[in-house]
Amino acid sequence: MGGVARFDVRGGEVTLRGARQEVRFDGRSADLTLALGAPAPVTAIATGGSIAFTAPPRGGFTLDAIANAGAVRLSGVDVPVTAEGEGQRAKGDVAGGGPTVALRATDGGIDVRAAATGS
Repeated sequence: MGGVARFDVRGGEVTLRGARQEVRFDGRSADLTLALGAPAPVTAIATGGSIAFTAPPRGGFTLDAIANAGAVRLSGVDVPVTAEGEGQRAKGDVAGGGPTVALRATDGGIDVRAAATGS
């Protein structure tokens, strides 16, 4: 399936699992849970919400995650996390790099984890 999956959300939450195409999310007081099925570009902006991102099971990507007034938490993903103003930033290539996964959260956190193994 091609194209771009677009979400413009005011309040609530969006859960998308197994996405294999470009994803764009703009949320106000909304949370995003996204698990990629294959490497794909992602642009996700959450204002007053959080982002939970699970890496694709195979293939690489370039992570650029910024939590303004929040934290970036990584699990099984080896990129540096640095202080950025009142928040944190994680930026770097994962599994050799690839499409950019740009995650931005203001007044919320970002959780990035490796795909579960053995599934």
